[in-house]
Amino acid sequence: DLWSPTSKSALSLGVREIAIFGAASESFSKKNINCSIEDSLKRFSDVMEAAKNNDVKVRGYVSCVVGCPYEGPIKPDKVAEVASKMYSMGCYEISLGDTIGVGTP
Repeated sequence: DLWSPTSKSALSLGVREIAIFGAASESFSKKNINCSIEDSLKRFSDVMEAAKNNDVKVRGYVSCVVGCPYEGPIKPDKVAEVASKMYSMGCYEISLGDTIGVGTP
């Protein structure tokens, strides 16, 4: 694959920045990537380590920060928790996504 801890292909193509995608909704995470939020973050650890070892910057994206099609409204504390964990893992920037478009002023 293009990027994995054991592959040099992304680096050989000049990739200097990648992204990881998670969710603030357990239901969305399970239906979208078939694992819990915590498990998804664990899955990113090898990628984060490889990125750090190769000076590749990583952005983090959090889906369903306002609402979820399965759970409804999402608590801001959960969004902050996921974003904080991504930052602690080494993401230099965190993007918060209103995945289903319910965040209206």
